[in-house]
Amino acid sequence: MSQASGPKGLPGIPLAGWLVSGAVVGALSFMIVAMSYRSSSYDLEKFGQLPIQSGGRLKPFDTLARTSLQVITHRTEFTDTEGRSRPATEWLLDVMTSRLSDKGRAESLKIFRVENDQVLRLLGLERRQGLRYAISEFRDKMADIEKAASEAARVEASRRDVYQRQLLELTRHLELYIQIATLTIPETGLIPPEAAADGESTDRWLTFQEAMVATREGRSNPATEAFGRILLSYAQQKPADFNKHLDNYLDILKERVSGPAIAKVRMEQVYNAVNPIYLSCVLYVCILLATLVGWMMGEKVIAVQRGVLA
Repeated sequence: MSQASGPKGLPGIPLAGWLVSGAVVGALSFMIVAMSYRSSSYDLEKFGQLPIQSGGRLKPFDTLARTSLQVITHRTEFTDTEGRSRPATEWLLDVMTSRLSDKGRAESLKIFRVENDQVLRLLGLERRQGLRYAISEFRDKMADIEKAASEAARVEASRRDVYQRQLLELTRHLELYIQIATLTIPETGLIPPEAAADGESTDRWLTFQEAMVATREGRSNPATEAFGRILLSYAQQKPADFNKHLDNYLDILKERVSGPAIAKVRMEQVYNAVNPIYLSCVLYVCILLATLVGWMMGEKVIAVQRGVLA
């Protein structure tokens, strides 16, 4: 009798592998989107959808939060003081409102990674598991950091040692943190432009400082006031007020920003939450594992067939 040439009778194994992989990826997608803004009385998802102008285009606050946090921590989420994983948008709000609150929550978050022992000694810190530290732990060393970083910056880049490179990296991370805390993020407009008296308007969004200067000069701007109330209610830990002012600000945005532009910004936030590149890697691994299982099962079935036909 002729021997079986291969597992032709197992067409269901590859299909099952695809179905399992699809189910896993679908479940992960749902979990990522559903849990990105989990367990919060504040409508963090809606805040993350708010558009800002940065890099010559409109983008959501969610993108600013994720990219900024990733620069500092190499992650798009952070761990709060209770050990819970939280979304980047919450961290961004904590930092943006840090000067409006006496709680000091943002400064107590351990997000700055310090690996070099010399840098740790400069900060007066001891090496710990995870190598992450909070500003509150080395706030009194800021002057020493600035002085040492200034000296390191004068050294030619190719001649800097590990200590100098890591010190300058920490300084850049601190500068970004301070820019967010003071709402002075370079080339970033937070307040949409108003229509001019002649009916024309500029495409350039105002920085928060520009908007506040205009307010002090008597040029009231409903968008500035609404955005300020959002931040103040968050700093005062009033989620109901935060959500109400957020809705008011969105109404103002709809009058100043086109519907397609807002829709595009919201789509970017969804893209950030789903993270298709990461999910593609997960799918690749699932398919690889399913393929390996199929081969292993196929070899066993061939062996059984040969034993029966022998």
